[in-house]
Amino acid sequence: MRIEINFRKDIADFFREELRVNGYKNIPDNERGLIDAYFKVMHRIISFVPRKIKKSDVFKCPSELIQGLEILENKIFKGENINPYQSEGVMDIKINDALLNDWGILHLHLGVEKNANGFIKRSGPLLYVFFTEDTAYFLNVLGHGEWTNKSLLEILDRNWSGLLGRQANIIDIEELDSDSMKKIRKAGGTFFTKVNSKIFAPPGGGYATAGNSISAVMQSNHLLMKLREYENWIRNNERYFEKRVRRLVNANVFKLELKPVIKKGILLAIDKNYNISFELGNI
Repeated sequence: MRIEINFRKDIADFFREELRVNGYKNIPDNERGLIDAYFKVMHRIISFVPRKIKKSDVFKCPSELIQGLEILENKIFKGENINPYQSEGVMDIKINDALLNDWGILHLHLGVEKNANGFIKRSGPLLYVFFTEDTAYFLNVLGHGEWTNKSLLEILDRNWSGLLGRQANIIDIEELDSDSMKKIRKAGGTFFTKVNSKIFAPPGGGYATAGNSISAVMQSNHLLMKLREYENWIRNNERYFEKRVRRLVNANVFKLELKPVIKKGILLAIDKNYNISFELGNI
């Protein structure tokens, strides 16, 4: 029995269609680029789960944005989709969010009305917020472009010790000003930050030289590694599949065309011609 299998291509094709259907721009053409793009998008999406809200000791919202803030808070409490509060650039694969990738902080608009594309209209000042799976930590409402404002990290550390992760095992570093941080980010470099006399590695995980999130790149690498492992296992165990298929269909099968499907973190190999699926394991 012959087994046709190309998990990498099939997964890349699936991700391409997912990105296309959901309206993303500048979708890559090559397989690796598509897989990287998918995890880049997933890294930026705020999951739809109910969350508590905690506000910092300096949190203050301009009166003209209170209504928008209250609407957003209600959506966060209920676990509704708040991704339209992000900038429209989130739909462009080429655009990187250095603030999120480096420091793990998102910025959300506080408008009340929506644009034709479904995104909230720009509000001028933005809500700077740090999300965990169960809590939204409101840092402050500040002007647009505070991407290297170290006070955001100082607020995090002062109010919620531990969110910045473990301190780096470094005695001391030169403190960088905002312009220096911008230049390093633009060049694809990574830097440690001194916060309230403590030194931290990038709490958002950092970014690769191309500007992509390191966390997203690691997820992409992990998936490709697991797909390769499962493909090799299938090829090395064709006799096992042949015997199992014969028992299931009670006939000789000369070819399987196995396609990958991921359900709740489990990889399945499915042959639709015979309506047969094989559970391979965690991905």
